[in-house]
Amino acid sequence: MATQSLQTRERLLVDAVAWETGFSMATAQVEYFRSRADYAISQSDADFRTTVNSSPNPSDGCCYDARSFVQSGCSCDRNLLAQAAQRGVANNGIRIIARATQFSRCTSSQFGGGIGTGGC
Repeated sequence: MATQSLQTRERLLVDAVAWETGFSMATAQVEYFRSRADYAISQSDADFRTTVNSSPNPSDGCCYDARSFVQSGCSCDRNLLAQAAQRGVANNGIRIIARATQFSRCTSSQFGGGIGTGGC
C-alpha cells in the first residue's frame, strides 16, 4: 500500500465503503458476506470454501475491483482500516470481502488466476 498514491488509496477506501454499506459496486455476494462477516472470518478454509461455493457469484466488475483491492494489501492496511472504522465500516466487513475474493470465481484464469494476499 505504501507505494500507492493517496488518490488510489482513497478510491479503494470508497470502494470498500461501498462494499460494506451495500451501495454502488455491491453485488449479491458482497452483501452475503458483509452480513456474515464476524462469523465467516473465523471459519476454517475448508468450511469457508463451502460457504463461498454456496454463495451468490460475484460480478465480473466486482472480481476485477476486488482483485486489485486484495493484491494491493488494502484489506490489512492499518491506515485504511482506521479510516474505514471512523466512517462506520467494520474491519471484518472489509477483511471478509478480501477472503471471499480469494476463494471465489475471481481466481479463474478469466480474471488472472490465483490472488495473492498483498502481504496480509
